[in-house]
Amino acid sequence: MISIRSLVKNYGNIVALDHLNLDIEAGKIFGFLGTNGAGKTTTMKIITYMKHPTEGGVYIDNQIVNSKTAPVLRQKIGYLQEDPPIYEWLTGREFLFFVGKIFKVPDTKLDEQVNYYINLFKLESMEDYLIKDYSHGMKHKIALAASLLHEPDILLLDEPVTGLDPEGIRTLKNILTEYRNKNRCVVLCTHILEIAENLCDEFGILHKGHLLFKGTLKELQNYLSMPEGGLEEMFLKLTQKNETIQINNSGIVLP
Repeated sequence: MISIRSLVKNYGNIVALDHLNLDIEAGKIFGFLGTNGAGKTTTMKIITYMKHPTEGGVYIDNQIVNSKTAPVLRQKIGYLQEDPPIYEWLTGREFLFFVGKIFKVPDTKLDEQVNYYINLFKLESMEDYLIKDYSHGMKHKIALAASLLHEPDILLLDEPVTGLDPEGIRTLKNILTEYRNKNRCVVLCTHILEIAENLCDEFGILHKGHLLFKGTLKELQNYLSMPEGGLEEMFLKLTQKNETIQINNSGIVLP
């Protein structure tokens, strides 16, 4: 569903992404992992065309994301940023209606969708209060609800469990499992590797703008010759091993 081809992103002299190639399929929960500054958030923002690539491109359903296609392709995407922008002088209900209108949710369905996610995230008692008065966790829940409201085919989640209570985390897990079962695409970016290990079907490990590994947990265990290795242990070994990255002429990371 998402194809990334020879993606480069430079910030002045800083290379955030260096010829990244990656395919992310529907019907899976894909864990996009990496250390701080690895390029994960940059990649997700290029997928949504919030940032523009220096070279290369992103394809969604075989259609390149650019200035002409982005307005239509964004309708397929729900994106939760790590620090999501929220209009705090709206009530929770008003904010969800505002987002629903942006994503062209039909009026006949919008009220039903808003009520569903307010109830799902246990926000009934605060739905008519200004978001500025919400706790950090409640703000995160309303932002998560907004990313789901239009039932996107692709869900991009950057640190989605931040501030969530145990019940909220369980609700999120159920949502992602349902998305996978409906053959939609989920990209989960998190530093909580225990959650990624328990939830994700496949992983992509990014380090200094390079993809070090893509595959299942079992494939990562085989790759590192760690048959009993947990994700956290293997992640640390892989990223530390590649602290000084070398690539060949084809852009492939050398072991």
